[in-house]
Parts: sequence; structure tokens; C-alpha cells
Amino acid sequence: MPIEMQFDPDQLSTKRASVKASNRKPVPGTQLRTMKNPKLQLNENAAKTLGPRKTVGRPPDASRSESSGTNSFEPPFFASLERIHSIGMQQYIAEENLSTIPFKDLIKKIEHLNFTPGVLKDNIYIIKQVSQISQMCTMSVDVFPIETLIQFDNTSEVFTGFVAPLCSEMKLASEVVVFMLQGFTVEWKCLAGFMFVNFEEDGWAVWHVLNQIMLLLAQYEFTVVNVVFGEGCGFDILDNHADENIFKGDSIVQHPHFQTVVVTLAKGIDELVQRISESLLQENFILPDEIVEKFELVQNTLKPEHLMFLIGSETLSADLIATYLFQWKREFPEDDKMPALKTEIFILRMLWMWVNAMTFVIDDDSSGFFSKETHIQTLRDTACIFEVLEKSPDLKSDESLWSNVRRTTSSAFSLYDHYVGKGIVSSIGSTTFRCMSLHHLKGLVDCNDLSSETPKPSSVLQFLRMINTALLLHPNFAAKDFENGMFFSEYLKHRKEFFPVHIEKSEDLSDINGLGLYYLSSRVVTKLVNDNNCDKCKAALVADDISPNIPTVWLKAVRKKNFFHPTVSVYDTLQWAESHFVNIDDDVMRLNKPCTQFAYRIYGEMAFSIRSTFPSCHDSLRTLLSVFISIRLKMVAEDLTKRLK
Repeated sequence: MPIEMQFDPDQLSTKRASVKASNRKPVPGTQLRTMKNPKLQLNENAAKTLGPRKTVGRPPDASRSESSGTNSFEPPFFASLERIHSIGMQQYIAEENLSTIPFKDLIKKIEHLNFTPGVLKDNIYIIKQVSQISQMCTMSVDVFPIETLIQFDNTSEVFTGFVAPLCSEMKLASEVVVFMLQGFTVEWKCLAGFMFVNFEEDGWAVWHVLNQIMLLLAQYEFTVVNVVFGEGCGFDILDNHADENIFKGDSIVQHPHFQTVVVTLAKGIDELVQRISESLLQENFILPDEIVEKFELVQNTLKPEHLMFLIGSETLSADLIATYLFQWKREFPEDDKMPALKTEIFILRMLWMWVNAMTFVIDDDSSGFFSKETHIQTLRDTACIFEVLEKSPDLKSDESLWSNVRRTTSSAFSLYDHYVGKGIVSSIGSTTFRCMSLHHLKGLVDCNDLSSETPKPSSVLQFLRMINTALLLHPNFAAKDFENGMFFSEYLKHRKEFFPVHIEKSEDLSDINGLGLYYLSSRVVTKLVNDNNCDKCKAALVADDISPNIPTVWLKAVRKKNFFHPTVSVYDTLQWAESHFVNIDDDVMRLNKPCTQFAYRIYGEMAFSIRSTFPSCHDSLRTLLSVFISIRLKMVAEDLTKRLK
């Protein structure tokens, strides 16, 4: 069922009242209502815990009218969010009798954050103030087709949108475009904004909102590494409405010496390489003479293989690039607006553009010369270059440039440690670097009418509110769902309806656990039998005779679903797998195809007597384990989602 969020007017105050309240000293004996202890008395020390760790005011860009009527900046609210971020939501709920704001009140406050179409400034501000997170992030732009019920009137408090200025008639919204931020080196997610649009008339609104979000992120010192457009919100639609004056430059990151937000939008890797190549040879940037001579370069003729040489060649070592950085005698045009350290800026910009390009090429080898091994080595080389830079006394003499270099270095090292340092770069998929599509979250919350191809706008808005609440309360929502296994008994405490038969309350938990494993084993066997043409494999999976020792409720559950009964070997195999699953190494879950990785690991540890039961067929046994783990992971996700609610 959807999360019910009721509005209590008594819980809200105006912005002015909130600010005044936050400036008052805590009064001894202040009463704070909680669900478990409605009259909890707080002493002076306990009351101080309600305040945030740092002074919190309204966002510097928020007008008084925008902030009025919003409780999002009260110190108790931020203190509660900080506590949830530090101890987790489950522990927070269990400790409601502590001196923090009650959970229900917190839900109400989050529900009444500014959630009108456009940039969700409150969300970004909360992430900035409370989480103290890494400020490297990526952005995804997703689209939901909706029933054309919403008319742009620019006055509605709930549904508003942009209208094409020269349009003679008011068009109905046909899509909801959603902007979502995700941490690049630290896993966090945040809704940054949404907009009701009609692409036929006002697709330019997407660019307008995207530009507003980018400017706000720059103001809060976030670095956007990449922007990804989801299906249905592609370049073919947006290109027709793009305003070239909105975006400047050629990189998606903030330039160290041009404090403006600049974006690269490329349809494919070849176009991206071309744009990077052109930008490297702009008039404002001069390539080192050694590189120009080696490749006999002329203006605007840098080729992909040259770019690869620049960012990943063994010949262009870290020491050599560092040497280029400290050549101060190069001559530059008098009208050059860049600082004097021209080559240093070129190298830094080149490295940043490679980080940007990597988010595209790591999962796309269509051009023929890119490889994951090349990017892994390049990332290592980048880290080495920054190590050399940090040791240079000359560079540190320029405080402004050194500050920017340090910021760049820290981000690059974070990227290096998070991926290369853990040895998992070779298995990175696109979703690791890019924002998880908002559509992938639809299965994790209940929302009416989302299954429709064109759901009602109210349903989509309800879904966005629920996701927004979940993300603010639990930043790792849908990001680390599968780090730890969970016993069947823990799952079945909450999900007895998972089974097609009624389980008597008198049955102990061990019986329920056994029923769950037997039912799941029969489900896995049925799937494999239906997909397998090997008679020997089928015989090894399905039991010929039903053991009289199997409890009646187990048999009834399997029979009601018309599943095959598993053999003793299959049941023992999955029982072995279950015992390993609950203690699974979270590194396996971070690898590409975790189900396969788990299957291979368990297969290698299984007793020979179990493995030899399956004729031939190491693949059949591995498939059995892989199907089992995939179902178990879904169960974990269901349980975490239920607890989240």
C-alpha cells in the first residue's frame, strides 16, 4: 500500500517563525512528544541535541516567498535527518523515545517540503547541509508519459509548467521529466527537480530546468561529472529545442578557471571524442611541442588515436606531463584571458575531460580503439600525475591555482580509490557510473496506476513524493540493497503471505524457515525443468517419490502452485547455498553479474558428493545456484522496501 502522508496544519509554521525559533535558547524542561513517550521531559543538555551541527539558514538563492510556509529549515528537522543518516532509519525508529523529533512528524515535514515543479531547492539544500557527502555527482534525466490531463495555467499550486511563449493555445502536458542526482564516488541519491511538459511545444523547458539545476549545484560547490538522458528523453527530441546560449563550453564539469557551468552532450562515443579533440585544439590551448611534432598535428585534426596517446600512453609518463606543467616560458597571445599558467590548465582540463569521457566509453567499445584496460591504466596514470603535482613547490606558490588543483586532485583520488583501489574497475557496468533510472525504482514502492503506459499525473506525483521521502530518509535506498544476506526466518516474519497456504501461528520459526526453503527449491526446479531439454538433468532435479517425512503443509504449498518437488540433492544444495547467502561477501554483490559470481563461488565450495549427483553438468548446477540467488536477492529487496515504509 502507498505511504499515507496526512497534513497537520499545527505542525507547520512560517519561515519567519522557524528562524526565530531556531535562534532561541533551549528551555529546560521542554516537552517533546514521541510515539512511545508522549510526555518525555528534556533537560537542557538533551534539548541541545535538537540543534544542527552547523548553523543552518535558508538557501542563499531562496527568496522569502519561496521559503515561506516551509518547515524544512528548522534545526530539529536537520538534527533528525543527521541522526537518520548516521544510524539508519530502522535504528532511528527503534529509538523514538530518544530526544529527537518523532518519526511521524518528520514524515509530515518532508511531505511538505517545497515540491512544486521546477528545481527542488530544498532537496539539494538538505543533501548539502546534512549529509556532508562527496560533491562529485552525476545526473539522469528521465521521462514519464502521462495522460494529457494537466493544462499549463502557471497558477496552479500543484501542477504547473512552462508554456511556449509564442504559442497561441494552452497545450496539455504529455510528459513528466524528472531530474535525479546520484553520488559519483559515494552512493547517495536525490531528486533535483521535475517538470510537466509537452515536448511538441515546450521541450525547451527541459533545458531551462537543467540549466537552473546546474547553476544551483555550482553555487553549492557540487561537481557534475556526467549527464545521462533516459529512454524517451533523447537527444532527437531535445536537440530541436536546445538554446545554444544556455550552455557554454565543452566539458560537463566546472572549469577550474572559468567559474561557469559547462556541459557536453554527445549522441555517441565517436561524437564525444570529436568534441573533446576539438576542444583540446581550441585557440586558447596549446599542445606541448613534443606531442605536436610526434603526430605532425595541425589545427583541428586531432584523431582518436592521438587522444588515446594523450590520456593513456606509456610514452607520455606522469613525470613527463608533470614536466610540462612547470614550463613557464611559453608565449601566449596578449589578448589571452586565461591565467599565465597556460599549459598547467591544459593538462588539468585534459584530465577532467578524460574522467567525463570515461563515463561514456567504459560501457561502449563501438569505436574500436577504446578498451577497459586502457581506461584502468589511464586512471592509474592520472593518479600518478596528481601525486607528482602535489610534490611541486612551484605550483603551490600560486594559491588560487593550487586550490583548484587540490580540489581536482581530491576528486580524482576519490575516483581512483573507489574503483581502481578496490580492484573492481574491470567489472563496472553503466549503472555504476550513471544514475539509476527512476523507472528502476518503480518496483520498490507501491503506487497506484504506475503500471499503465500513460499513468495519471497524480499517480506519478504521488510516486515522486514517496521516492523523495525514501531518498531523504535513507540515502542508500536502492543503492546498497544487497550488501548483506538475510535469513529466511527474518523475511518470513513479515511476509507469511508469500506462501499460497495458511501457516498456523503455533508452528515455530524453524518450520516456517524449512517451508520457505522447500517452496523456493520447488519453484527453482520448476523453472529449470521448463527451460531445460536434458532428460538426465530433469531426472536429477525432480523427485520421483515424495518422502513421507516432508510435512503436509510443505507438500500442500507446492501442490497448490503445480510446482515439481525437488530431489533431496537439490534441497541439500540450496540449503548449502542459503547458509552461504546469509553470510555473503558484499564484494561479490558489487561485481558484474553477481548471481553468476555467487554461483561459481558456492559451486567451488560444495561437497563433491553433491556436485557428482548432477550428470555432466556443471552448468546445470551453476544455473540452479544462479536462479536461486536471483530470487533471494529480490526477496531481500522486498523486505528492505517494506521496512523502509
